[in-house]
Amino acid sequence: SHAARLNKRNNVTSMALRAIHKDIIEMERNPPEECYAECVNMDEEPHFWQAMFKGPEASPYAGGMFYMSIWIGADYPYQAPIFKFTSPIYHPGINSRGEMLLPVVERGWGPDMSIRKAILAIHAYLADNNADDPLRQDIAKQYRYEREKFNETAQAWTRKYAQYDGPGADST
Repeated sequence: SHAARLNKRNNVTSMALRAIHKDIIEMERNPPEECYAECVNMDEEPHFWQAMFKGPEASPYAGGMFYMSIWIGADYPYQAPIFKFTSPIYHPGINSRGEMLLPVVERGWGPDMSIRKAILAIHAYLADNNADDPLRQDIAKQYRYEREKFNETAQAWTRKYAQYDGPGADST
């Protein structure tokens, strides 16, 4: 029945809600400089967060602000959230749907992890380019063998799709 499903969901969710509250406090007390995540609407959808990432300075993503949705499941913090970029990004390790295979999320997730730790790892991943274990072979190949073309394309995507405020940005 619908009521039984709701009760079951609420019982499981209370564990996730405690972890979510802990994550909110951790994020507020010690906000990262280059990235941030927040619960969009704690009352209505505590499981849905949005993250923002500044493109790492020494990367073709510099000057860009990239957005990501984070969906926290009922088994959180024992199961990793789903992290998905909503800003298109030209990166060998991020597919056209914004999904990525981040080792800390795929293999190393546990109750000691947090949203803050995950977004810091994701920010570092942006600079890494993960050409060794890519989701997009074509981009990885370009990164390895045609680095200048890769950088130009990644910069063009950053200017086009990310909220861009780097060199050449319109100052209107």
